[in-house]
Amino acid sequence: MSHRLSSISTFLEPYKEALRKALSEYEYEENAIKDCLDYDLHEAIIRTSHVVKATTVAWGAGFCIYAARLMTAIGARKVVIAENMPGKGNNIHKVLSIASLDYLNSWKKGQGISEYMLKDIISRSIEELGDLINAQNEDEIREIKDKATRMLKNLMNILPEALRRLGINYNLYGGLRFYTELELVDYKLHIWGVPDLLIEHPETRKAIVIEWKSDEEAPREVEKYQAYIYAMLEAIRLGHGESFNEIVNAIAPDNINDTKIIPIIIRPNCAYSDHPLYPISCNKNTKPASIEDIRDRLNRVIITSTYLTLLLMDIDALLYGVEKRREKGVITTREKCVAKRNGNDGGSIYILRMTPATLPRGYPMKQNGYPCIACPFSNERSKLQECKFYFGSFEKDRLDKLMWLYRFKVYRERDRDLLMYRALYLASELLGLKLHDFAAKIGTQFCGLKLDLESPRIYQYSCLRSTKDTRSTCGIFEVNFEKFDTYENARVGVYDIMKRYSKGNDYDKSIDVLILKRKLLPCERLTRDEIPNIILPRIKQPVLVTLIENHVTYPTLGASLFGRVERTLSMGEEDEDLGLKCGDDEACVVITPISPYLRLPFRIFKRYINMYEVTKALVTEVGADLTNMDLATLHALHMSLKNAEALKALREKELEDITEDERKSMFNTVEETLNEAFNTYITG
Repeated sequence: MSHRLSSISTFLEPYKEALRKALSEYEYEENAIKDCLDYDLHEAIIRTSHVVKATTVAWGAGFCIYAARLMTAIGARKVVIAENMPGKGNNIHKVLSIASLDYLNSWKKGQGISEYMLKDIISRSIEELGDLINAQNEDEIREIKDKATRMLKNLMNILPEALRRLGINYNLYGGLRFYTELELVDYKLHIWGVPDLLIEHPETRKAIVIEWKSDEEAPREVEKYQAYIYAMLEAIRLGHGESFNEIVNAIAPDNINDTKIIPIIIRPNCAYSDHPLYPISCNKNTKPASIEDIRDRLNRVIITSTYLTLLLMDIDALLYGVEKRREKGVITTREKCVAKRNGNDGGSIYILRMTPATLPRGYPMKQNGYPCIACPFSNERSKLQECKFYFGSFEKDRLDKLMWLYRFKVYRERDRDLLMYRALYLASELLGLKLHDFAAKIGTQFCGLKLDLESPRIYQYSCLRSTKDTRSTCGIFEVNFEKFDTYENARVGVYDIMKRYSKGNDYDKSIDVLILKRKLLPCERLTRDEIPNIILPRIKQPVLVTLIENHVTYPTLGASLFGRVERTLSMGEEDEDLGLKCGDDEACVVITPISPYLRLPFRIFKRYINMYEVTKALVTEVGADLTNMDLATLHALHMSLKNAEALKALREKELEDITEDERKSMFNTVEETLNEAFNTYITG
């Protein structure tokens, strides 16, 4: 096992310590619990593909873990969840995602930062976005322009000093890179986050993380946690994440001058950061956080993300198989990892779904104080009263148990959806290669990969020879997980990015299309007597396109685009509409947005290509994460069916002559119908 993979244990230590504190009031068998935490937890966490949204982790770490559980594992919705979907944020975020790139790159080149120039860039950004801006009238457009202008000015007011304190002086500005709405998926933190703006200096591996907030309120605790979560993701992206302690040292080192990453929140009225390297605020009396405070915050983030990820996992299925076929002498986690409350009034509890004691929480049964009075799921602030519905009672009837059975089915099914993300990350870990080196070997040293997720172990298929035996592995990334009854076969390749069409037209920024090409692989160049075996992504298949940059660690932390394969061409084929002709020894792919919402990421992506002169991209077939959608559907169904019990008295009166056996028969019929509908739903 590689050092990078074995280091995952350092990311589990804070959670294990917090869980031990929660177990102080329980009785348990020490050897069994030790085995659960040292083996079962580690082995399950390196197999699961589930990740938790950054905003949800921020709610759990900085507000209330019950609210985070509702959003993560149950499917209750909040508007804040939309912040993790690139291209679907509010209008000001959309404008800033383009305007900040253009403005900062002009500033970096010394072209001035006049207010006229700033307003011109914002106006051009709005014009480029077109119908992606949902403004009803000119007054709304003026408000968007005003807030975007003030927010960028606030950024520029603090940026030179923030960079100076990081040790990035004017003579180093040429090496700065800027990224907006970057999707970062990490499997050490098990977090999926989309920071608003990253200001990186790859050579020194230092960065400033910017979080835009378009209101003018005082910073909330959840917002502070969100900014630090993005800083943690950025630390791993830049290579400061070989262990959890390395992340801590990058953000909150003993010597504050050794800081590598600082987060800053920008509003229209001011900038805010409580990081002791550069504390800034609207209120001059605001004190910076101590190093111990920052470390406690990072600790709580990793505890929350681990806990929420465990809620989405079917651990026994990951460890022992979907059908839980037990070998002789094997005891599953649900049998082994249990504790009993001290005294006679408590039953057994499965500790791997137990809430760590250090996380903030309200009181769902009474809801008589903070944070309940401010919670969007509380009795006071929600007509649906979701918190009381799910956590207000320990009693569960047959309907509750049935719906939870369905949720665990979703957890298992959707664990497969992100499998290729997990596989890319794990392959990089096992091979000990950063993104650039990993991609460089694809198509040169190995033309195929096979990952056994259960071991885990990776196999490389040589690219140095061309035989009939190489056909089945050529350009293929196989992922096998026998116990989880999973086998995925994705097409993967490294492509050149075409900046000009074959007819010589300029690369038009307004066209939402990406054109890629590559030379044929040795295993595709067969003899003249054989039909060519060209391996290209499948038509209409979702793909992850990742720019290959030297400074990025893992493939899932690169500048990526989620798109759809519109067309493929090979060996002299031509697309007249695009003016594209594929060479006789080439394979070409045309990528388009997978939905209208994702046109904005295409335009941002093309800016990276041009600004940083990126020439190559890693293309991998992937699935779409539908976990939240499925859970939201089950949540609505659960509440609808359960709330119908308000008519229970009326139903009993109408059915008072029906026998108990007939009642059970009716319930079983409903249960069978729900099962059939659910199975149809999850299989598409």
